[in-house]
Amino acid sequence: MEKLILGIDIGGTKTAVGVFDYDGELLAWDSSLNPQTDDADKVWRSMTDLIDKVTAPYMDSIVVCGVGTAGPMTAKGKTITPANIHAWVEFPLRAKLEEHIRKPAYVENDCKALALGEGWKGAAQNQNHYMSMVVSTGIGGGIVLDGRLLHGGEMQAGHIGHMVIEPNGPTCGCGNRGCLEALASGRNLEKIFGISPKDGTPEMIEYCADKVAQGIEIAAALLDIRHVTIGGSVALGFGDPFFSRVQETYDKISNLEFTRGLKIVPTGLGAQGGLISAARVGKLGYRGILWSR
Repeated sequence: MEKLILGIDIGGTKTAVGVFDYDGELLAWDSSLNPQTDDADKVWRSMTDLIDKVTAPYMDSIVVCGVGTAGPMTAKGKTITPANIHAWVEFPLRAKLEEHIRKPAYVENDCKALALGEGWKGAAQNQNHYMSMVVSTGIGGGIVLDGRLLHGGEMQAGHIGHMVIEPNGPTCGCGNRGCLEALASGRNLEKIFGISPKDGTPEMIEYCADKVAQGIEIAAALLDIRHVTIGGSVALGFGDPFFSRVQETYDKISNLEFTRGLKIVPTGLGAQGGLISAARVGKLGYRGILWSR
């Protein structure tokens, strides 16, 4: 029997579900808008309806489910409280998924999942020491060292958006001052410049790129990484001027011998990056090398 993987990408406004073969080829997928409600069960039923629709021809061959979702979440995704799904507070997603599909499920932070996807099918293939970032409404990341995703004590490693860049800077949503997210995320760029990043000026792009480069330099000095991929609507929307500037600024401020030469590139996963990353979470979970259950 062919081994298939169910991937679920849970975003703030919509959820996507896909079925992949074991090598990562997408066989079928669909998405639906998340209901705008405070009823947790209604959101859950919307998801299970989508799962049932997409998996109907494949369920007998599916061996595992992988999920990428926004947090916060508890270790190993036992409960999730997605910032943009207000109905789910400490929602037991993993257990409910396993009960519904009767397969093991592995739930990861979407940015950590992205790091796995980038190494599998994206812009970090053949890299063993790298970080993947998302510069969007917020800023997040996932880190791979020695070929393995970093988890940390509470499995929350990779929150580069809450690294303090300017101690006396603007207040972040987390309560600290001067976090990278408070300086360079889409939400806060709009506060600082008074316009949407969709209409970003050269000044805004350079400012954002410089702050992101500072964060990457700190991470590189701490982690000894060699490669960084960046996705997210803000970074990708800014395009080549952003990526040229962030590389240029990083090269100027990186003075340690082992941090020089680090490459910063756009994500290589494309429009289905969230689903691909979720499938990778599932595959590594199935192989027993993501984390122990």
